[in-house]
Amino acid sequence: MISSLLTKLKNFITHNWLQKSISVVVAVGIWYYVNSLEITEQTLNLPIAFINVPQDYMIVSSSESITELSLNARKNILKNNSILVEIKPFVDLTDARIGEYEYKISLNITNPDLKNQVNLTKQYVTIKIDRIENKTLPIKPKIIGQVSEGYVMESIVLNTNNAALTGAAESLKDIVYIETGPIDITGVTNDIESVVKLSTPQNIASILPSEVLVQIQIQEKRVTREEVFPVKLINLPPGYYSSQPLQVFLILNIPGSLLPTYKEKIVVTADCSGVSAEGSYNLPIVIDAPKAIQIVNKVKYLSIPLQFTHTNQ
Repeated sequence: MISSLLTKLKNFITHNWLQKSISVVVAVGIWYYVNSLEITEQTLNLPIAFINVPQDYMIVSSSESITELSLNARKNILKNNSILVEIKPFVDLTDARIGEYEYKISLNITNPDLKNQVNLTKQYVTIKIDRIENKTLPIKPKIIGQVSEGYVMESIVLNTNNAALTGAAESLKDIVYIETGPIDITGVTNDIESVVKLSTPQNIASILPSEVLVQIQIQEKRVTREEVFPVKLINLPPGYYSSQPLQVFLILNIPGSLLPTYKEKIVVTADCSGVSAEGSYNLPIVIDAPKAIQIVNKVKYLSIPLQFTHTNQ
């Protein structure tokens, strides 16, 4: 019995097999075609284009930048990837006014099959418009952190001190300066030179220049000291001497790193090469000190009494 059933099934499949195959293909094709004609609904979120903004106006804010719309169309149309470029929401601002008002959202539909098939969830968007103005403002470096201990920030120099801003009039009136991006000086011991972008405040369309060169001079902390140093006589002819201690009073400005050893590094001399007899001489003195040490009181001469040692003949 089973053998008989298998034989009948085989005959059914092989008899007129070509016609049967064509029938199956046609049936499947018809099913797909009918299914593609079915109307279905899809929700899309598309960006809004703001067009025809008057030349002297700018958009300050908008309640929506993306709008939701529903699309009723055949499945085969909805599956087309080009649908996103065939529907373009836009707001025409030709008649825009300064202030905050509602403006109608319109649709630019380039696919004829989608005409009358698209519905906006929201018909209007609230937009704030302001007049464009120009303003020149000083640039202020934004310094963060602290230099290394024992150092100070001596000076800050910019290659330009002002910036020209273009933006919404209402926003510009409250801005008194423009900051640079942050400049971190944490732990710094050397000079800094860096190109830094300027920070752009809200509702500012452009800043010129957009960046500046910042030069920061870092120096060691300096300490003022008042000291008395001995004066050494050089080129003194034989037999001459001074009977009183020779000293000079100096006011010094010293880097912190030299404080422990600065006394040993300073030598004061007086040139006695012009001495030829006893008396008081106003001799030029030379102060030999490290370049980092600044001598505040410029002592150039010192009055030195000189005597001659007389030997018995």
